[in-house]
Amino acid sequence: MIRKNAFFAIFICLTQPLYPMLRKTLKTGVQATMLARNAQRSAFSKNSLSQQQSILKPQVRRYAQPSNGAKKKPTFNKGRLALLAGTMFAIAYGPQLYEKRQIYVAKRGFSKRKPDYFWTLDIRCMIKAKPSVAIEFAESAKQNFFDLSQNDDGCRVLEEMIEAAPVVAEKFTKPAKQDFGNLSSDRHGRGVVLAMIKARPSLVTEFEIPAARNFVQLSTNFDGVQVLEEMIKTRPSVAVEFVGSARQNFVQLANSRYGSIVLKEMIKASHYATARFVEPAKQNFVELATDYSGRCVLIKMIEARPDVVTKFIAPAKQNFVELANSYYGEMVLKEMIKAKPSITQELLGGMCAKELSKVPADLLAFIKKHQKCTKCWKAAKYGERIVT
Repeated sequence: MIRKNAFFAIFICLTQPLYPMLRKTLKTGVQATMLARNAQRSAFSKNSLSQQQSILKPQVRRYAQPSNGAKKKPTFNKGRLALLAGTMFAIAYGPQLYEKRQIYVAKRGFSKRKPDYFWTLDIRCMIKAKPSVAIEFAESAKQNFFDLSQNDDGCRVLEEMIEAAPVVAEKFTKPAKQDFGNLSSDRHGRGVVLAMIKARPSLVTEFEIPAARNFVQLSTNFDGVQVLEEMIKTRPSVAVEFVGSARQNFVQLANSRYGSIVLKEMIKASHYATARFVEPAKQNFVELATDYSGRCVLIKMIEARPDVVTKFIAPAKQNFVELANSYYGEMVLKEMIKAKPSITQELLGGMCAKELSKVPADLLAFIKKHQKCTKCWKAAKYGERIVT
Protein backbone atom coordinates (compact mmCIF):
# COMPACT_ATOMS: atom_id res chain seq x y z
CA MET A 1 0.00 0.00 0.00
CA ILE A 2 2.86 2.37 0.83
CA ARG A 3 4.54 1.65 -2.51
CA LYS A 4 1.34 2.42 -4.43
CA ASN A 5 0.85 5.72 -2.62
CA ALA A 6 4.47 6.65 -3.21
CA PHE A 7 4.20 5.83 -6.91
CA PHE A 8 1.09 7.94 -7.47
CA ALA A 9 2.44 10.86 -5.44
CA ILE A 10 5.73 11.04 -7.34
CA PHE A 11 4.01 10.33 -10.68
CA ILE A 12 1.69 13.32 -10.22
CA CYS A 13 4.56 15.62 -9.20
CA LEU A 14 6.69 14.69 -12.20
CA THR A 15 3.90 14.87 -14.82
CA GLN A 16 2.38 18.11 -13.58
CA PRO A 17 4.41 20.34 -16.01
CA LEU A 18 3.06 18.31 -18.93
CA TYR A 19 -0.59 19.00 -18.14
CA PRO A 20 -0.99 22.19 -20.31
CA MET A 21 0.50 20.49 -23.38
CA LEU A 22 -1.64 17.38 -22.91
CA ARG A 23 -4.75 19.50 -22.40
CA LYS A 24 -4.14 21.44 -25.63
CA THR A 25 -3.51 18.26 -27.63
CA LEU A 26 -6.62 16.61 -26.23
CA LYS A 27 -8.73 19.67 -26.98
CA THR A 28 -7.57 19.76 -30.60
CA GLY A 29 -8.23 16.02 -30.99
CA VAL A 30 -11.74 16.35 -29.62
CA GLN A 31 -12.49 19.24 -32.01
CA ALA A 32 -11.23 17.22 -34.98
CA THR A 33 -13.37 14.23 -34.02
CA MET A 34 -16.51 16.34 -33.65
CA LEU A 35 -15.97 18.04 -36.99
CA ALA A 36 -15.46 14.73 -38.78
CA ARG A 37 -18.69 13.34 -37.39
CA ASN A 38 -20.64 16.47 -38.32
CA ALA A 39 -19.25 16.36 -41.87
CA GLN A 40 -20.49 12.80 -42.39
CA ARG A 41 -23.97 13.35 -41.00
CA SER A 42 -24.94 16.62 -42.66
CA ALA A 43 -24.05 18.40 -45.87
CA PHE A 44 -22.40 21.70 -45.45
CA SER A 45 -21.84 24.39 -47.95
CA LYS A 46 -18.39 24.77 -49.40
CA ASN A 47 -17.87 28.08 -47.66
CA SER A 48 -18.88 26.75 -44.28
CA LEU A 49 -16.87 23.57 -44.83
CA SER A 50 -13.78 25.56 -45.78
CA GLN A 51 -14.21 27.68 -42.67
CA GLN A 52 -14.48 24.59 -40.48
CA GLN A 53 -11.43 23.02 -42.13
CA SER A 54 -9.44 26.14 -41.33
CA ILE A 55 -9.65 25.19 -37.65
CA LEU A 56 -7.88 21.96 -38.46
CA LYS A 57 -5.35 23.63 -40.68
CA PRO A 58 -2.50 23.63 -38.13
CA GLN A 59 -3.19 19.96 -37.38
CA VAL A 60 -3.36 19.05 -41.11
CA ARG A 61 -0.17 20.89 -41.86
CA ARG A 62 1.59 19.12 -39.02
CA TYR A 63 0.96 15.70 -40.55
CA ALA A 64 1.01 16.73 -44.23
CA GLN A 65 3.47 14.99 -46.53
CA PRO A 66 6.25 17.01 -48.21
CA SER A 67 5.50 18.35 -51.68
CA ASN A 68 8.31 16.32 -53.27
CA GLY A 69 6.65 13.04 -52.23
CA ALA A 70 9.41 11.99 -49.80
CA LYS A 71 8.40 10.60 -46.42
CA LYS A 72 8.87 12.89 -43.46
CA LYS A 73 11.41 11.75 -40.89
CA PRO A 74 9.79 10.68 -37.61
CA THR A 75 10.32 13.04 -34.72
CA PHE A 76 10.28 12.27 -30.97
CA ASN A 77 7.34 13.46 -28.93
CA LYS A 78 8.95 15.31 -26.01
CA GLY A 79 5.84 15.07 -23.86
CA ARG A 80 5.60 11.32 -24.11
CA LEU A 81 9.31 10.96 -23.54
CA ALA A 82 9.10 13.08 -20.37
CA LEU A 83 6.10 11.09 -19.20
CA LEU A 84 7.92 7.79 -19.74
CA ALA A 85 11.02 9.06 -17.94
CA GLY A 86 8.98 10.29 -15.00
CA THR A 87 7.17 6.96 -14.72
CA MET A 88 10.42 5.00 -14.73
CA PHE A 89 11.93 7.33 -12.12
CA ALA A 90 8.87 6.98 -9.89
CA ILE A 91 9.01 3.18 -10.09
CA ALA A 92 12.76 3.04 -9.38
CA TYR A 93 13.18 5.72 -6.71
CA GLY A 94 9.65 6.44 -5.47
CA PRO A 95 9.65 4.12 -2.42
CA GLN A 96 13.10 5.36 -1.32
CA LEU A 97 12.09 9.01 -1.54
CA TYR A 98 8.85 8.32 0.31
CA GLU A 99 10.71 6.46 3.06
CA LYS A 100 13.22 9.30 3.49
CA ARG A 101 10.37 11.75 3.75
CA GLN A 102 8.70 9.61 6.44
CA ILE A 103 11.95 9.38 8.43
CA TYR A 104 12.45 13.14 8.23
CA VAL A 105 8.94 13.82 9.55
CA ALA A 106 9.36 11.19 12.28
CA LYS A 107 12.63 12.70 13.53
CA ARG A 108 10.93 16.05 14.06
CA GLY A 109 8.40 14.37 16.35
CA PHE A 110 11.10 13.30 18.83
CA SER A 111 11.55 16.90 19.94
CA LYS A 112 7.99 17.03 21.36
CA ARG A 113 7.68 16.95 25.13
CA LYS A 114 4.55 14.82 25.02
CA PRO A 115 4.33 12.81 21.78
CA ASP A 116 0.85 11.91 20.59
CA TYR A 117 -0.46 8.39 20.11
CA PHE A 118 -0.67 8.44 16.31
CA TRP A 119 2.94 9.61 15.93
CA THR A 120 4.18 6.80 18.17
CA LEU A 121 2.05 4.30 16.25
CA ASP A 122 3.68 5.37 12.97
CA ILE A 123 7.15 5.12 14.49
CA ARG A 124 6.50 1.65 15.88
CA CYS A 125 5.17 0.44 12.53
CA MET A 126 8.25 1.78 10.76
CA ILE A 127 10.58 0.06 13.26
CA LYS A 128 8.76 -3.27 12.90
CA ALA A 129 8.87 -3.03 9.11
CA LYS A 130 12.57 -2.06 9.04
CA PRO A 131 14.49 -2.48 12.36
CA SER A 132 17.55 -0.60 11.05
CA VAL A 133 15.49 2.63 11.10
CA ALA A 134 15.85 2.64 14.91
CA ILE A 135 19.53 3.56 14.55
CA GLU A 136 18.60 6.66 12.53
CA PHE A 137 16.14 7.72 15.24
CA ALA A 138 18.64 7.20 18.09
CA GLU A 139 20.31 10.61 17.89
CA SER A 140 16.99 12.48 17.81
CA ALA A 141 15.60 10.43 20.70
CA LYS A 142 18.77 10.95 22.76
CA GLN A 143 18.25 14.73 22.86
CA ASN A 144 14.83 14.33 24.51
CA PHE A 145 15.45 10.99 26.26
CA PHE A 146 14.22 11.85 29.76
CA ASP A 147 10.87 13.34 28.64
CA LEU A 148 10.22 10.44 26.25
CA SER A 149 11.09 7.79 28.83
CA GLN A 150 8.59 9.22 31.35
CA ASN A 151 5.74 9.32 28.83
CA ASP A 152 3.35 6.41 28.24
CA ASP A 153 3.70 6.49 24.44
CA GLY A 154 7.31 7.69 24.32
CA CYS A 155 8.64 4.87 26.52
CA ARG A 156 7.07 2.28 24.19
CA VAL A 157 8.90 3.80 21.24
CA LEU A 158 12.22 3.73 23.12
CA GLU A 159 11.70 0.12 24.21
CA GLU A 160 10.92 -1.02 20.66
CA MET A 161 13.95 0.86 19.34
CA ILE A 162 16.21 -0.93 21.84
CA GLU A 163 14.67 -4.32 21.04
CA ALA A 164 14.99 -3.79 17.29
CA ALA A 165 18.61 -2.53 17.45
CA PRO A 166 20.42 -3.31 20.75
CA VAL A 167 23.25 -0.95 19.80
CA VAL A 168 20.83 1.92 20.47
CA ALA A 169 20.98 1.10 24.20
CA GLU A 170 24.64 2.21 24.30
CA LYS A 171 23.70 5.63 22.90
CA PHE A 172 21.13 6.11 25.69
CA THR A 173 23.60 5.21 28.47
CA LYS A 174 24.83 8.75 29.17
CA PRO A 175 21.40 10.44 29.55
CA ALA A 176 20.17 7.47 31.61
CA LYS A 177 23.06 7.76 34.09
CA GLN A 178 22.49 11.50 34.66
CA ASP A 179 19.20 10.97 36.52
CA PHE A 180 19.19 7.23 37.15
CA GLY A 181 17.32 7.43 40.47
CA ASN A 182 14.25 9.28 39.16
CA LEU A 183 14.31 7.38 35.88
CA SER A 184 14.29 3.94 37.53
CA SER A 185 11.68 5.00 40.11
CA ASP A 186 9.22 5.97 37.37
CA ARG A 187 6.80 3.36 36.06
CA HIS A 188 7.59 4.24 32.44
CA GLY A 189 11.32 4.87 32.84
CA ARG A 190 11.76 1.54 34.61
CA GLY A 191 10.71 -0.29 31.42
CA VAL A 192 13.30 1.59 29.36
CA VAL A 193 16.12 0.81 31.84
CA LEU A 194 15.17 -2.88 31.97
CA ALA A 195 15.10 -3.03 28.16
CA MET A 196 18.59 -1.51 28.06
CA ILE A 197 19.96 -4.04 30.58
CA LYS A 198 18.41 -6.99 28.73
CA ALA A 199 19.72 -5.77 25.37
CA ARG A 200 23.23 -4.98 26.68
CA PRO A 201 24.03 -6.79 30.00
CA SER A 202 27.41 -5.04 30.08
CA LEU A 203 25.61 -1.77 30.89
CA VAL A 204 25.13 -2.99 34.48
CA THR A 205 28.70 -1.85 35.20
CA GLU A 206 27.78 1.63 33.95
CA PHE A 207 24.71 1.81 36.17
CA GLU A 208 26.13 0.33 39.39
CA ILE A 209 27.59 3.63 40.69
CA PRO A 210 24.43 5.77 40.20
CA ALA A 211 22.36 2.86 41.53
CA ALA A 212 24.50 2.68 44.69
CA ARG A 213 24.02 6.44 45.26
CA ASN A 214 20.24 6.07 45.07
CA PHE A 215 20.06 2.61 46.65
CA VAL A 216 17.64 3.46 49.48
CA GLN A 217 15.34 5.41 47.14
CA LEU A 218 15.23 2.52 44.67
CA SER A 219 14.92 -0.19 47.34
CA THR A 220 11.75 1.32 48.81
CA ASN A 221 10.07 1.82 45.43
CA PHE A 222 8.15 -0.81 43.45
CA ASP A 223 9.73 0.11 40.12
CA GLY A 224 13.22 0.71 41.51
CA VAL A 225 13.27 -2.73 43.16
CA GLN A 226 12.73 -4.39 39.78
CA VAL A 227 15.69 -2.52 38.31
CA LEU A 228 18.00 -3.48 41.22
CA GLU A 229 16.80 -7.08 41.13
CA GLU A 230 17.49 -7.33 37.38
CA MET A 231 20.95 -5.80 37.82
CA ILE A 232 21.90 -8.31 40.54
CA LYS A 233 20.54 -11.26 38.54
CA THR A 234 22.39 -10.15 35.42
CA ARG A 235 25.68 -9.59 37.24
CA PRO A 236 25.83 -10.97 40.82
CA SER A 237 29.13 -9.21 41.60
CA VAL A 238 27.31 -5.86 41.53
CA ALA A 239 25.76 -6.77 44.92
CA VAL A 240 29.10 -5.96 46.56
CA GLU A 241 28.70 -2.32 45.51
CA PHE A 242 25.37 -2.12 47.35
CA VAL A 243 26.54 -3.69 50.63
CA GLY A 244 27.63 -0.38 52.23
CA SER A 245 24.28 1.38 51.71
CA ALA A 246 22.30 -1.73 52.56
CA ARG A 247 24.16 -2.33 55.85
CA GLN A 248 23.62 1.24 57.05
CA ASN A 249 19.85 0.94 56.50
CA PHE A 250 19.52 -2.80 57.12
CA VAL A 251 16.59 -2.73 59.58
CA GLN A 252 14.64 -0.20 57.53
CA LEU A 253 15.10 -2.24 54.34
CA ALA A 254 14.55 -5.64 55.97
CA ASN A 255 11.21 -4.55 57.44
CA SER A 256 10.20 -2.95 54.15
CA ARG A 257 8.07 -4.82 51.66
CA TYR A 258 10.29 -3.97 48.69
CA GLY A 259 13.61 -3.55 50.49
CA SER A 260 13.51 -7.13 51.75
CA ILE A 261 13.31 -8.35 48.14
CA VAL A 262 16.58 -6.59 47.29
CA LEU A 263 18.30 -7.86 50.44
CA LYS A 264 17.27 -11.45 49.70
CA GLU A 265 18.59 -11.13 46.16
CA MET A 266 21.90 -9.76 47.48
CA ILE A 267 22.20 -12.58 50.04
CA LYS A 268 21.54 -15.12 47.33
CA ALA A 269 24.12 -13.57 44.98
CA SER A 270 27.00 -12.89 47.40
CA HIS A 271 28.28 -14.65 50.52
CA TYR A 272 30.19 -11.47 51.33
CA ALA A 273 26.90 -9.56 51.61
CA THR A 274 25.53 -12.23 53.97
CA ALA A 275 28.59 -11.97 56.22
CA ARG A 276 28.26 -8.19 56.38
CA PHE A 277 24.58 -8.40 57.33
CA VAL A 278 25.11 -10.76 60.30
CA GLU A 279 25.99 -8.06 62.84
CA PRO A 280 23.00 -5.72 62.22
CA ALA A 281 20.72 -8.76 62.05
CA LYS A 282 22.01 -10.01 65.42
CA GLN A 283 21.49 -6.63 67.10
CA ASN A 284 17.89 -6.40 65.89
CA PHE A 285 17.09 -10.12 65.85
CA VAL A 286 13.78 -9.99 67.77
CA GLU A 287 12.44 -7.04 65.78
CA LEU A 288 13.30 -8.74 62.48
CA ALA A 289 12.14 -12.22 63.51
CA THR A 290 8.66 -11.01 64.49
CA ASP A 291 8.13 -9.03 61.27
CA TYR A 292 6.75 -10.49 58.04
CA SER A 293 9.47 -9.09 55.76
CA GLY A 294 12.25 -9.27 58.36
CA ARG A 295 11.81 -12.99 59.04
CA CYS A 296 12.10 -13.65 55.27
CA VAL A 297 15.52 -11.96 55.29
CA LEU A 298 16.69 -13.97 58.33
CA ILE A 299 15.51 -17.25 56.83
CA LYS A 300 17.26 -16.41 53.55
CA MET A 301 20.50 -15.73 55.44
CA ILE A 302 20.24 -19.09 57.25
CA GLU A 303 19.57 -20.93 53.99
CA ALA A 304 22.50 -19.24 52.22
CA ARG A 305 24.99 -19.75 55.09
CA PRO A 306 23.89 -22.20 57.83
CA ASP A 307 26.94 -21.29 59.94
CA VAL A 308 25.35 -17.90 60.81
CA VAL A 309 22.93 -19.75 63.10
CA THR A 310 25.56 -19.76 65.82
CA LYS A 311 25.54 -15.95 65.76
CA PHE A 312 21.80 -15.86 66.46
CA ILE A 313 21.77 -18.31 69.38
CA ALA A 314 22.28 -15.66 72.09
CA PRO A 315 19.39 -13.33 71.13
CA ALA A 316 17.15 -16.31 70.34
CA LYS A 317 17.81 -17.88 73.77
CA GLN A 318 17.10 -14.64 75.65
CA ASN A 319 13.75 -14.16 73.90
CA PHE A 320 12.85 -17.79 73.22
CA VAL A 321 9.34 -17.70 74.73
CA GLU A 322 8.47 -14.44 72.95
CA LEU A 323 9.70 -15.78 69.63
CA ALA A 324 8.00 -19.14 70.16
CA ASN A 325 4.61 -17.46 70.67
CA SER A 326 5.04 -15.27 67.59
CA TYR A 327 3.87 -16.71 64.27
CA TYR A 328 6.87 -15.39 62.35
CA GLY A 329 9.33 -15.87 65.22
CA GLU A 330 8.39 -19.56 65.43
CA MET A 331 9.24 -19.93 61.72
CA VAL A 332 12.71 -18.46 62.31
CA LEU A 333 13.34 -20.80 65.27
CA LYS A 334 12.31 -23.82 63.22
CA GLU A 335 14.61 -22.76 60.40
CA MET A 336 17.51 -22.39 62.84
CA ILE A 337 16.90 -25.87 64.32
CA LYS A 338 16.50 -27.39 60.89
CA ALA A 339 19.82 -25.91 59.74
CA LYS A 340 21.68 -26.97 62.89
CA PRO A 341 19.80 -29.43 65.18
CA SER A 342 22.53 -29.41 67.84
CA ILE A 343 21.56 -25.91 68.99
CA THR A 344 18.37 -27.14 70.69
CA GLN A 345 20.18 -27.85 73.96
CA GLU A 346 21.72 -24.39 73.89
CA LEU A 347 18.35 -22.75 73.23
CA LEU A 348 16.58 -24.70 75.98
CA GLY A 349 19.45 -24.63 78.47
CA GLY A 350 18.36 -23.31 81.88
CA MET A 351 14.63 -23.62 81.17
CA CYS A 352 12.29 -25.45 83.54
CA ALA A 353 9.04 -27.27 82.85
CA LYS A 354 6.99 -24.18 83.76
CA GLU A 355 8.76 -22.11 81.13
CA LEU A 356 8.46 -24.92 78.60
CA SER A 357 4.72 -24.99 79.18
CA LYS A 358 4.49 -21.54 77.61
CA VAL A 359 6.06 -22.85 74.39
CA PRO A 360 3.54 -24.02 71.73
CA ALA A 361 3.15 -27.78 71.47
CA ASP A 362 3.91 -27.89 67.75
CA LEU A 363 7.27 -26.19 68.29
CA LEU A 364 8.16 -28.63 71.08
CA ALA A 365 7.21 -31.53 68.82
CA PHE A 366 9.39 -30.05 66.08
CA ILE A 367 12.35 -29.72 68.49
CA LYS A 368 11.90 -33.26 69.72
CA LYS A 369 11.83 -34.52 66.16
CA HIS A 370 15.12 -32.84 65.20
CA GLN A 371 17.22 -33.14 68.35
CA LYS A 372 19.47 -36.13 68.83
CA CYS A 373 19.51 -36.33 72.64
CA THR A 374 16.43 -36.71 74.88
CA LYS A 375 18.20 -35.84 78.11
CA CYS A 376 16.56 -32.42 78.36
CA TRP A 377 13.08 -33.94 77.88
CA LYS A 378 13.58 -36.39 80.73
CA ALA A 379 14.67 -33.54 83.00
CA ALA A 380 11.69 -31.44 81.95
CA LYS A 381 9.32 -34.32 82.65
CA TYR A 382 10.26 -34.33 86.37
CA GLY A 383 10.20 -30.54 86.68
CA GLU A 384 13.97 -30.21 86.93
CA ARG A 385 15.95 -27.36 85.38
CA ILE A 386 17.51 -28.23 82.03
CA VAL A 387 21.27 -27.92 82.10
CA THR A 388 23.39 -27.97 78.96
